[in-house]
Amino acid sequence: MKIRLPSALAFLLLTGCSATPLVGISTDVKEIDENEAKSCTFVQSFIVKTENPLAKNPDNDVKNIAMNRTDVLGGNAFLVKNEAFLPSPLNVGTVIELTGDAYRCP
Repeated sequence: MKIRLPSALAFLLLTGCSATPLVGISTDVKEIDENEAKSCTFVQSFIVKTENPLAKNPDNDVKNIAMNRTDVLGGNAFLVKNEAFLPSPLNVGTVIELTGDAYRCP
């Protein structure tokens, strides 16, 4: 009898330790607090989720995704408004959903 893994599960097992890479100039994007946001221009709110529930450091993974999204929106800083920990679709690992605001800071 041949055992077959669903492709999503196989993908998760093969990429379990990888983190979302920063792209473009996203390395210049920084996380700010509410006081720092006061001296910046609001760009747009966003919601992002981790792509890999088995990542070694899902909190770092979701922050990288937020940095990439902020960069795409034209910002250079983001403020975390909320982080929610959700069960993954396959009930393996955790998905983090981050709600944030992108800003353009001097």
